Amino acid sequence: NSMNYICGEVINLKPEENGIIRSPGYPGNTPPNRECEWKLNAPYGYRFLLRFFEINLGSTRDNICTRDKVLVSMD
Repeated sequence: NSMNYICGEVINLKPEENGIIRSPGYPGNTPPNRECEWKLNAPYGYRFLLRFFEINLGSTRDNICTRDKVLVSMD
């Protein structure tokens, strides 16, 4: 069943804390024209471990993904 997960938020992690981020509509399709952005913050000196268990980026008939993406960056 699809669920209405949050489409982006700021997450302030504490030491030894973990969590799961899911796209809106997961495990179904994300509703069209959604731009979801999550910002993760951790205490100074800590690192993130990101694991992607399932990624399904939409594509056209030519298998060219032009809009969907996963972008990981540091500010």
